[in-house]
Amino acid sequence: MKRTFCIVLILLLARCLSVSADTNGLCFYVVSDAPLKGGRFIDTAEFPKLGYIGNAPNYVLTRLQEVWTNDVTSISRFEGTVTTNTYPAVSLKMWPSDAEGFAAFTRQNIDRKLLVMLRGTPLVAPTVRAAIETGTLELARPKGRFPQTVIGNIQGLVPYSVN
Repeated sequence: MKRTFCIVLILLLARCLSVSADTNGLCFYVVSDAPLKGGRFIDTAEFPKLGYIGNAPNYVLTRLQEVWTNDVTSISRFEGTVTTNTYPAVSLKMWPSDAEGFAAFTRQNIDRKLLVMLRGTPLVAPTVRAAIETGTLELARPKGRFPQTVIGNIQGLVPYSVN
């Protein structure tokens, strides 16, 4: 009886933590072309027919060391034509302990698409091209700036302390 109760309690706690992480942290989901058990299909105006994600994030950042906004410029060259684009971005600096875990997560997901969500709202869906080992991440939106409320919610992941 006690063993069954403990197992049920652990399962409930794990579910509460995953729901809490989904609502209070920056959540990273690996996107799949195939349906995932218990998962859901993402198909929104901003992310049409993106793919399937699991019912819980694959990685969650619940605290950040620093957040700032800036513009990111990309330069590409194709058949002699140089194209320059500037996009608004939100830059994030992770704490060293979180940066190590994030590096391992991105290392395991090279060439996979990730959906980054905050409080259930999809923000960006980049493809991981290389492990992110610097502890710094830029979330860029080619279609316009993040709403100020989203930036504020991301900034809310920076703990405030008085020394």
